[in-house]
Amino acid sequence: MVFQTLTTKTHKQSTEIPEKTTLKKPQVKETSGHVTTNNEKGVTSKPKTPQKSNQSIEFEDEKLNVIDKKKYDLDFSDDSWSSAAIKVNNIEIIKTDSFIYDDSTNDKAQGLAIVNISIMPSKDIYAFMSSANLITSDGQQIETDYYSLKNYKDNPSGEIANGAKKDGNLVFPIEKLDKIEDIKNLRLKFDASDDDESDEYNYDFTINLS
Repeated sequence: MVFQTLTTKTHKQSTEIPEKTTLKKPQVKETSGHVTTNNEKGVTSKPKTPQKSNQSIEFEDEKLNVIDKKKYDLDFSDDSWSSAAIKVNNIEIIKTDSFIYDDSTNDKAQGLAIVNISIMPSKDIYAFMSSANLITSDGQQIETDYYSLKNYKDNPSGEIANGAKKDGNLVFPIEKLDKIEDIKNLRLKFDASDDDESDEYNYDFTINLS
């Protein structure tokens, strides 16, 4: 019997420990940041609407929201006409929501100018203040009327007796009023005459607001 010798190969086990491989983190490319604006996104921002306040004013039985207001206390007088002395006590500028102040024309205003005035004649006169004109520093010309304004004295237009004193408010709707500070001064014009209209006078004066 022939015996075959089996030769077995032994694999030498490596005792060497492989070096640790350091894994490299993927590089992140840094860029300068920029926040995409609404315009870049194609988004149109809506215009801001005026904030409602807790204040309101009643003009011609219509309640108007008051956005802003400013009162100017004054010490202005005009004694250029010998038959009467005029004094402007204060002026209020009030910005409101847009409103129609003339139903016949649908004219709109964004606020009011309120002129508080006193008239002290030295003889019987007639003051034509129901058609007084106000010219603003930004070029608006406004005519007043017998406008009703709650909690304010009425327009003092009419007959005023010698030795009497008549106070009242001239109310002027302002068609364009973005900011109260835009109005730097006001020019006021109105007519007056004595009882028989033999002595007529045209008042025309400018008041600076500061």
